[in-house]
Amino acid sequence: MNPSAIQPPFKFYQRLVNLSTVHLTREESDLLEYGPKYTVPPLSRPGTVENIVADIAPSVSHAPPDLVDQIVNTIHCSDTPTIQPLQRRALTSLREKITSEDLVVTKADKGSTIVLMDRTDYNNKMFECLHSIQAKADPLFNFSSYNNDFRTAINGCKHLIDKEPIRKAILVPNPSIPLAYGLPKLHKEGSPLRPVVSYLSSPSYRLAKYLDKWFKQNSCFDPHLSIKNSSELISTLALTPPPPAGKHINFF
Repeated sequence: MNPSAIQPPFKFYQRLVNLSTVHLTREESDLLEYGPKYTVPPLSRPGTVENIVADIAPSVSHAPPDLVDQIVNTIHCSDTPTIQPLQRRALTSLREKITSEDLVVTKADKGSTIVLMDRTDYNNKMFECLHSIQAKADPLFNFSSYNNDFRTAINGCKHLIDKEPIRKAILVPNPSIPLAYGLPKLHKEGSPLRPVVSYLSSPSYRLAKYLDKWFKQNSCFDPHLSIKNSSELISTLALTPPPPAGKHINFF
């Protein structure tokens, strides 16, 4: 067999990369390696079951009473795990280190790797990133004035947004300036940051979503050169594989 024909084993992303100057114990590293969606078990069982039942109750309010009783009995009879002493100590010490050492816990640009950085290093790289894209502050911009003008425009719209419930749904309560943050590019030398701006808190966020949906519904918008997600890409490539000499190109 030709050695060059042997495919190398698939290499997964590291679960945790510590770019800070702070040493982590094995227990602290294990805790971070669970990822950002990991939920720490409760400290004790009493009260936890009641909270779970209270959270589920609104979702099954219209279900048959027998089904509701069955769900409640199942929850009460199930074994509820509690946090172990070793993990609890690791959680406490990790919180203290993040606070006292002024650390930043974030996610890598690619994959689900958790990255730990010194805040000074993170801030410096963020400034370098903003400088590289020639980002500048607008001294004339006033967020309060912008928000007031935006709300006035929405409330005064009588054609496109002609119903009061829609206006209320579009207006973001307690809006704030969109937040910019950086994701470390671990696959590049020096781990520079990729800038990301979260518009979830922006006054115009819900309006943009509404207009996007409205436009697609009223224009029969059906793009033929775009994909919804990675699953659709895999299905498309399986049906129409690229030519042997072809290359995949990503546009960002």
